[in-house]
Amino acid sequence: MSAITLFVGFAGDGKSYFTTRLSAMVSKSGNYFRNQPVPTGKVFICNSEDNAANTILPRLQLNGADTNNVANIDSVERTTRTKGGTIETYQDMITLNDITLVRNMCEENPTCKLIIFDLLSAFWGEYNENKGPDVRIIMSKLKKLAETYNIAVVLVTVETV
Repeated sequence: MSAITLFVGFAGDGKSYFTTRLSAMVSKSGNYFRNQPVPTGKVFICNSEDNAANTILPRLQLNGADTNNVANIDSVERTTRTKGGTIETYQDMITLNDITLVRNMCEENPTCKLIIFDLLSAFWGEYNENKGPDVRIIMSKLKKLAETYNIAVVLVTVETV
């Protein structure tokens, strides 16, 4: 594995459906693609557009996924200090700034084989997807993550005309 794949298509082309199909194949042993066995393991889906319960889960089930091997990661717990000095926690969307969290998830789940960021533009956080240095920083971190844990990272994006 150890790869980063940029999956590009127009809106409505079925990119998210394809990634749930891929997730289902990886989540359950005995699947083949082009006569090659598909590695089996844990899948993390970071999806910014589709509801986990209403859309992602039914698609996974339709495609025969082992749903115990698939986790939807849509938010992280963050803390902030209020003006009064108290510390409050809140849920916030996961971003590519949270690469340490993603690395920790891989550490805690050594069978992880696939991480999907769908729709990539939603996960840039404080990085700017239009600035070359920011893109290189993120890609370098994702490349190291893929190589360290022998996983595939799929980045889904929309083609713009």
